[in-house]
Amino acid sequence: MNSANQFLQAIKNKKALLKKKRDESIAYIEAHYREDIAALDKEEKEWLEQFDDVPVEDIYESDSKVKKYRKKPIVIEAYRTDKEFDIPTPEGVMKASVGDYIITGVSGEQYPCKPDIFWESYEEVDGL
Repeated sequence: MNSANQFLQAIKNKKALLKKKRDESIAYIEAHYREDIAALDKEEKEWLEQFDDVPVEDIYESDSKVKKYRKKPIVIEAYRTDKEFDIPTPEGVMKASVGDYIITGVSGEQYPCKPDIFWESYEEVDGL
């Protein structure tokens, strides 16, 4: 076998060894973290199920109440609520109180904001 063929064979052997190590690593991760992943999936499912009975109308208001506001410099939508209710957010369930502003974030998520904090961060936008 000439030196070029020996070199190519050495490369093939190294690639085969790396593929074997990769496959072993994947198998190890799947075997050792399967329970952790399953537990997190279950926790996520249970968290989401708690909102199955929350009527959509308790969270969203009609477009006539919704105005545009700018969070220096981001423009968001918000309305001031006249009732108390719980809002599911990415950070957990938050309680909205009468007079709070309900803000819709850039990903469509909603969360309450106290009026004093709201007006420190936002200004109303006309014409958008």
